[in-house]
Amino acid sequence: MTNAVLRVRAALSRAVAVGVREDMSREDGRRIRLQNGLALVGIAMSCAGHLGTGRPLDPELLVHLGVTVGGLAAVFALHARGRPRDAALVFHGTIMTSILMGSWTIGLDYGNFFC
Repeated sequence: MTNAVLRVRAALSRAVAVGVREDMSREDGRRIRLQNGLALVGIAMSCAGHLGTGRPLDPELLVHLGVTVGGLAAVFALHARGRPRDAALVFHGTIMTSILMGSWTIGLDYGNFFC
């Protein structure tokens, strides 16, 4: 592997491990890594989906993107502060809010009826 690929891989590994401590049980560490990984994927997919709308400067869609990315970024901050339950609540609340806001701003094209 090239040096750049190794650096990206190491950065992703560090991001997913935010909030995992050595004194935690293995199960708790895996749960935090999973939630951080899902939050990271959610941030990437939200940004890609926002650009895919064809209206990247629409104020309503920018608010939707800000709420989604901000909420998912808060998951990392809460894990770093040792508050995994709050992080889980924020994660699920952000996902539900994002679905509602997407349905409101985009309508049927949002595709949440597939869920």
